[in-house]
Amino acid sequence: MFHKLKGVAVMCLLCAMLASCMPNGLLRVGISGHDEAFAIVRSNVPYYNLYDLESCHRLDLVKQLEKDQYGRALYQYVSSYFMLGGEEYVCLVICQKAKDEVAYYYEDYCYILRAESANDFTDEEIETFKQRNDWGKPLEETKMSSSSYTISVDDYFPSAETEAAIRAYLSIDAENSVLYYCFENNREILTVSVQSSENESRELYLMAYVNSEIVKCEKLENPLQSQDVIHEFKKQFESEFKNQNDHESLKQ
Repeated sequence: MFHKLKGVAVMCLLCAMLASCMPNGLLRVGISGHDEAFAIVRSNVPYYNLYDLESCHRLDLVKQLEKDQYGRALYQYVSSYFMLGGEEYVCLVICQKAKDEVAYYYEDYCYILRAESANDFTDEEIETFKQRNDWGKPLEETKMSSSSYTISVDDYFPSAETEAAIRAYLSIDAENSVLYYCFENNREILTVSVQSSENESRELYLMAYVNSEIVKCEKLENPLQSQDVIHEFKKQFESEFKNQNDHESLKQ
């Protein structure tokens, strides 16, 4: 009896391993060992909302495509994006380096994104992406942001206070709309997706959230090509908010 149970357990394990491997070389994140790619996507891809437990996202698919001579790694990462309608999306991600369970990357420019049903990235798109990430050049620590492999689930579950602030700013009610939002690595920057009963298409916004209120907002017209827009939004927010804080400090 013991041997039969042992045999069943081995077969179940083999089936699980086979199910985790895909014909195109992609592996489930949970067994791939590529936690650096997961950490970067979770922290810096603006539509990757972690509304359920982290373990669910360990079923995303990832593989390392190549490395340069300085240790940068290029990954292909596949996951569903509820903020974009629930479709599967393919993300290319570049990790500048990984050390002590921390991933390093260029904020806002560490990824490019396309729908899985769309055409593959062109050679030109991939080359431009690599150039923006200094592929093949010596590492530049001063340009890097970082994210730990481990997270607090509390950081990613929606807060009633935050949701109330978003709904108040956009003048939408809970009964007639579906709202998703997520923070990026910068905890004051929100990406917001809204779908109302009157309009089935989703509208996406970039928002700055400070002291329980929305202080800056911009609609994202082309979410798959929004890296420059998001980068500029952050720069403007930091400049405006810093100047405002400096002015308030002088008055006190």
